[in-house]
Amino acid sequence: MKWVNIFVSQLEELWKKYKRGFENFFYGLGYGNTPLQKLPPELNPYGNIYIKREDLEPEVENIKIRAIAGIYYLHDVRGELKGKTTVTVTSSGNFAKTLPKFLKKVGSNLKIRYFILKDLIDANPKLLEELEGDVVVVPESGYCPLSKRAKGRPITNAKLEAEIHEDFIYFDQHDGIGNPFGNLTLGEETSELGEAVIVQGLGTCGSTLGHYYGRVFSGAETKLVALLPEDGRQVGLRNRSEQGESENFREVTRIADKIIEISNKEAYETMIKLWENGIPGGISSGTNVAGALKITEKTEEDIITLVPDSLVNYEYFLQRKMKEVLGKDFEEYSEIFKKYKNRGKII
Repeated sequence: MKWVNIFVSQLEELWKKYKRGFENFFYGLGYGNTPLQKLPPELNPYGNIYIKREDLEPEVENIKIRAIAGIYYLHDVRGELKGKTTVTVTSSGNFAKTLPKFLKKVGSNLKIRYFILKDLIDANPKLLEELEGDVVVVPESGYCPLSKRAKGRPITNAKLEAEIHEDFIYFDQHDGIGNPFGNLTLGEETSELGEAVIVQGLGTCGSTLGHYYGRVFSGAETKLVALLPEDGRQVGLRNRSEQGESENFREVTRIADKIIEISNKEAYETMIKLWENGIPGGISSGTNVAGALKITEKTEEDIITLVPDSLVNYEYFLQRKMKEVLGKDFEEYSEIFKKYKNRGKII
């Protein structure tokens, strides 16, 4: 409980101190203020589900820009980027692919060193071509200081590398305060709905914590329903065993009114329904909307969920997994996928 109080007070103190400066920085770059829309009526029989369209973030088409901006800003305003030449990160997804775009946008000369499990690279041979920086291949899983489980050795290596080299710095999206700090903007932007239930899938938990506390700090009455994958890991989400004992997950567990599980089949089927209704979201979007639809049957309150990204990073993964999850080949959806790929627009 002592840590929990420290976390909330530290987050609120940072927001009070840096709110105006960060918002000027973040919104000044052209990010944020993504649309909050009602889910199309074909998917929203009760009419009380709103979707926050992070797939419409300019240029990057995903929510990770908020975490990256928050982490970078806090390091910069504290003078911690002075003399640094290289950022170490542990990501192969949206965070990894958005970071170089952000650094170019702000005119930073920082180089990137990615620490990625060999299993992930083997599963996606195109990955090395998609990353802009040096890649350190971590051959096997090992001790992770965050979850205290036998997963996540890349995190350990990336942290150690930054400690060994004085000119390196670790950008921590997993347990650092910068991720929820950057996502406080998300909560402010949705606080126009003064009373609402947030329904949101858990990855690093930063966007969930930021969204929740951003609304709380803005005075909006907020409940939280958190989502986990029911059967194994989805892209961007961890199951209960993989979440382990990370501090961010413990905080989400403390504040959540409910934690429910969504099956891969539910996530994929809902993702395809989103495509059919003009919303080119990925698997995490399917998870979020599937969760919102379950909750809407039990409440008349407004529900807010995220479309966290576009289809841009999912093609190779879906080519391999669609048959396994839905019993249908990806080719059955290839035309609609091509229509929306890289667009991130309201159709």
